[in-house]
Amino acid sequence: LGWEVGGYDSATVRIEPEGKVVVLTGTASQGQGHYTVYAQIAADYLGVNMDDVTVFEGDSKTCPYGFGAWASRSTVAVGGAIIKACETLLAKVKRIAAHMLEANPEDIEAADSKLYVRGSPEKFVTFADVAKIAWRQPTRLPPDTEPGLEATAHYEPKAFTTCSYAVHIPVVEIDPETGQMKVLEYHIFDDSGRVLNPLTLYGQIHGALAHGVGGAVYEELVYDENGQLLTSTFADYLIPSAVEMFNINIEHMETPSPQPGGFKGMGEGGAIGAPAALANAVQDALAHLGVIVDQTPLKPEYIRSLIAKAKKPL
Repeated sequence: LGWEVGGYDSATVRIEPEGKVVVLTGTASQGQGHYTVYAQIAADYLGVNMDDVTVFEGDSKTCPYGFGAWASRSTVAVGGAIIKACETLLAKVKRIAAHMLEANPEDIEAADSKLYVRGSPEKFVTFADVAKIAWRQPTRLPPDTEPGLEATAHYEPKAFTTCSYAVHIPVVEIDPETGQMKVLEYHIFDDSGRVLNPLTLYGQIHGALAHGVGGAVYEELVYDENGQLLTSTFADYLIPSAVEMFNINIEHMETPSPQPGGFKGMGEGGAIGAPAALANAVQDALAHLGVIVDQTPLKPEYIRSLIAKAKKPL
């Protein structure tokens, strides 16, 4: 397709000498909840408490190279890289813990920031115990084991396997005198793979829908006859606020993708469906008039003009 930009992203995961975990990535959050999601992925795959994980991103001096947050890719691409780095790191942690506990690495399990011998939960060491040896007491490490606890990984998802799916169903009412559209109900059915954090997921969908409603109903670039932009400030370029938004019913289903973690991108699922769904709802409401809704924004003056030019009487 001529696409020359790599789809991969990178992550560095490090366990500090005190046992705390640091995650470094090249993305930059614009409100998607990266810090929460990345920390949760690292905590899940290492077996540590989420409170012990700190995330840093977007610093080109300290973070590995990445392609940024766009195209609903962050959880899929960066999440995959975090998982790979955690798997590499955890294997080393288990090897050191097994050496300390005089057990086989295959018998070591990680949970709650501790490393247990399977079947003997009372026999354990903490991640802090392991990190202390790895960084500060390298003579106590297993043979042929390098000091430190840090891993960097790169991950590129397989194309077309991480797309999410969403269905938007609005119910609208049109005032025939003013052309004003009122949204009575709005339902979104979403499948974005394995859900990491329902709260951030629903927050993403709510915010994305506001973007979609803005494009469908309010936002418009208007120029005068001299090519001067007339909607260059938020006094003229309208966007929906909490006052203009409405209650949303969100239903979610999980179909994991064949990628690490089973994630899918969902940043756009709440936005893209809104313009077409709302236009179709207006079309359906005015179907008895024989009108065709073929543009956005769906402002009252546009809807009223459709009614005025209707082929059939009200």
